[in-house]
Amino acid sequence: GAAFALQENSGSGLGNAFAAGAAATEDASSMWSNPATLSKRGSMEAAAALHLVTPSIKFHDGGSVAAGNQPLGGTGGDAGGLNFVPNMYVAVPINRQWTFGLGINAPFGLVTEYDGSWLGRYQAVKSEVKTINVNPAFSFKPTDNVATGVGVNWQKIDAAEPVLERDGRLALHCGDEVVHEMIGRQIDDIASRLGGARS
Repeated sequence: GAAFALQENSGSGLGNAFAAGAAATEDASSMWSNPATLSKRGSMEAAAALHLVTPSIKFHDGGSVAAGNQPLGGTGGDAGGLNFVPNMYVAVPINRQWTFGLGINAPFGLVTEYDGSWLGRYQAVKSEVKTINVNPAFSFKPTDNVATGVGVNWQKIDAAEPVLERDGRLALHCGDEVVHEMIGRQIDDIASRLGGARS
C-alpha cells in the first residue's frame, strides 16, 4: 500500500522538503515532477543520490485472543530495517528549444519483516517491494517564457509477500510491470480550473 511509496526521488527536492513541487528547477532531478523543467538546463547536467531509509515498524497488541488450538504468537518485533534508495538523472540540451532527459529511480520500495511466529503470521511475515522506473523525457521551449514537456515512465515492480498457510507452508505472492505516460502540463488541473470535464 501507501507505506511502500517513496518520496526519496531527488536529493535537492528532499533537501527543501519538496516545497516548490512541480515548479522546482534546482537540477536535472526536477524532471521527475515536471519534464518541462528540463528547459532550464543550459548545458549537460547530471544529478544522483543514494538515500538510506530506516523505518521502525512495531505492532502493539490491544487484547487479541487465540483461536481454538492455535498459538497466539508474539508482536513480531521491529519489522523495519535499512533500505537503500538510489536515483539518477541526466539532462542533455539538443538546441535552444529542445532538451532530452533520462531519469532512473525507485518510486516504491522497502521491506518489512516480522518474526515468523508473530500473531499476524497468517496475514504477512515479510513484505518486500522493489521497483525500477526508467523515465525518458523531452522538453520544448518555443519562447523564453513558455515551456512544455512530455515523458514516458517504464516501471518494473517486483513484490513478494510470504504468508504462513494454515498447514504451516509458506505461500508467495509476486508482482507486475506498469507502463504509463505523463504530460509535463497538468492538463487535468487546468481543465478543472476552467470548469471543463474529462471522461
